[in-house]
Amino acid sequence: MTGKGKILGLSLMPVLMWLFVQCAVVLGFPPVMNWLGSVLSALGADTGGFYSFLEINDTYCIYILMDALVLIPGTLWFWRLPAREEKRQGGFFGISPGGVLLLVLAGLVLQLISNFLLIMVLTAFPELMESYSQVLENLGMNSPTFLSLLYTAAVAPIAEELLFRGLTLRILEEAFPFWAANLLQAFYFGLIHGNLVQGGYAFLAGMVLGYLVKRKGTLAAGILCHFGVNFSGVLLGLL
Repeated sequence: MTGKGKILGLSLMPVLMWLFVQCAVVLGFPPVMNWLGSVLSALGADTGGFYSFLEINDTYCIYILMDALVLIPGTLWFWRLPAREEKRQGGFFGISPGGVLLLVLAGLVLQLISNFLLIMVLTAFPELMESYSQVLENLGMNSPTFLSLLYTAAVAPIAEELLFRGLTLRILEEAFPFWAANLLQAFYFGLIHGNLVQGGYAFLAGMVLGYLVKRKGTLAAGILCHFGVNFSGVLLGLL
């Protein structure tokens, strides 16, 4: 296997690690929650509220748990990678306070552009609307709760930036020029979203986020912009 072939194979490992954690959480969550309910019942606690909470919020609990758990091996792996060579200034992880605001606002602009393109696509292909609406409903974008907002605006941006711009992009850059590495990680990022509409704009956003991380020399740039994208998406969903 050539050097590029090995790097391509290694670049899939963060996604495979994430998928493994997701499967483990999805399979393990019900029995663990049942066991926890049994423990609470044995201690004399009223489990009615506990099971009611799970019935309403189990999806978001699973999402948050999946991303939180993958942060552990992901962060350890990230720390072993050499630091980026781009020049860094002081501030928030190498970004000035004004830069933080600009990155969040860039996320808002990216969300607006994505929504404009999305309207064009859904107008041309209305049959895609039903599947995309289901995605928004599953993420709680139209009627956010505390847990859905926590996942969408905070947990998901950190975990996804760590995996794709922190690990996958850096791995690919070992054997490919930045433009090719950025294209590949954005393709992976679009692919894991699992549907054509969301995957399409995730691919475009992934390229922008990869560029920002490279340009600023810190993963915080991608996290801040990703936060801006997702949080503004929740606000637009309410409208």
